[in-house]
Amino acid sequence: MRFRRQFLSLIAAATVALPGLVLAQASPVRILVGFPPGGSADLTARVLADKMKDSLGVQVVVENRPGAGGQIAARAVKEAAPDGTLLMVAPFAVMVIQQMLARHGLDAALPG
Repeated sequence: MRFRRQFLSLIAAATVALPGLVLAQASPVRILVGFPPGGSADLTARVLADKMKDSLGVQVVVENRPGAGGQIAARAVKEAAPDGTLLMVAPFAVMVIQQMLARHGLDAALPG
């Protein structure tokens, strides 16, 4: 039940992001996953990428950047240009931890 709720939240978030992605059709869309291939976040990203590819008609690439509990991928998203071509699939905890570390000036200790 919990996985279903998280999956539906992810789909809702992707639906909100779709208008920006349609504007960026010339560029491929990348979905970052902060965990190794084969896990639940990776599988969710691949299902989402397949659906987005069909509905948007653009190339969608899933890129795994494991390490530091998902913080390496979170930092890459944080530092990326806000052009609508980079998304991230991660548990909410990854975003909360990244914000707390940044707020206290500790995010510089992360690799990447």
